Amino acid sequence: MPSRRGPRRSKARGCLGTFRTTVAALSGLARQRWGAARIAGQPPTPLACIVVLVADLRARSAKLLWIIVACDMADNKMIKTVGEHWVCATLARHKWAPALTRDGLERTDILAVATHLEHRPTIEIQVKTATEGTRLTSWPIGLKAQEIAKSAYEWFVLVLLPALPAAPRAFVVPRDHVSAATWIAHQHWLTDPDAPAGRRNAGLNQARIQLSVWERYEDRWDLLDVPTADVPVLLPSWLRERAQEKRVGLPPGHPWAEALPVWG
Repeated sequence: MPSRRGPRRSKARGCLGTFRTTVAALSGLARQRWGAARIAGQPPTPLACIVVLVADLRARSAKLLWIIVACDMADNKMIKTVGEHWVCATLARHKWAPALTRDGLERTDILAVATHLEHRPTIEIQVKTATEGTRLTSWPIGLKAQEIAKSAYEWFVLVLLPALPAAPRAFVVPRDHVSAATWIAHQHWLTDPDAPAGRRNAGLNQARIQLSVWERYEDRWDLLDVPTADVPVLLPSWLRERAQEKRVGLPPGHPWAEALPVWG
């Protein structure tokens, strides 16, 4: 699987090359306009030159912006694809029959049937993939991803793609655990009384949760065999402590609001 460092460097080199080409073209344009004006006996004012250059730069910058966006979209799409297919392969190794859903289906990237269990339950999995491999690595958990489960068979698999030749890592987490952890961690960060006033204002839609929160869920594919309500809470103990503080609490409507479960 490709490391993200390679595509990032290639994208940077490509964008830098485009920028250099643009600068060279603008320099040539300025020389042409200035020379033509001098031949006509009407030297242009500096302001006139600036107006011409800005107009040309606006046209060229739009092209440059689309190149950058297209590179980034291709990069992210590849990472997403690697994560989803790797999860499918790993599920199959654990005797689940997986199938990728179509793009655009909310909350579910993979449906899988347990061929090794007598009642053959079907589970829904949403995959999120991040690169690198330090404890500061984080996954963006948007508002849709923070919604509580609608059944006892909704899961997240958070995939970490380190640089080659290291193997991918997976954190298998019930949806309600992700919902609670994201709310608690973000609200604690947002309302931390020790933080400088006015410096933290990112909303829940920008929440990112670090690897350290999910560490005890690593490679816990065995948890998929039981309904999510029966899965022990493997989140860090500090999250339970923060959830009981008024400034933090739990997401509205979360099933733990009535009584916090015992952390495993």
